Amino acid sequence: MKNVYFLLFIAFLSCKTNKVTDETAVSDKSELESLDQTCYKNRKMIKTVENQQGQIVKIGQTWLINGENNARFQPCELPLAFQIEGIPCIFSGEVKEIFQTERRIGTPFVMTQLEFKNE
Repeated sequence: MKNVYFLLFIAFLSCKTNKVTDETAVSDKSELESLDQTCYKNRKMIKTVENQQGQIVKIGQTWLINGENNARFQPCELPLAFQIEGIPCIFSGEVKEIFQTERRIGTPFVMTQLEFKNE
């Protein structure tokens, strides 16, 4: 009987949820710098975004940040900790140009700051 309780206890501890806690998990500059953000290096900067509220979404195999006014920003790479669909976030970065000859799922975006938003 003790073995059954022990196995249930271990099974309970091994369960993982994708729920974000109330703590703010800041993706610091060094973590962002370690990500590949070179995919937009040949594009002009259109504008900067500072401390905008958004939400992480996944369309197909692509992670995006839904910003204000339904703007969709497409970073080269999203930190693994933020790859949870539907979580609210606060982000900053550079909006890059979209070439006239392309159609994109989101606006090219180079992140400078990304953090979970406390609710």
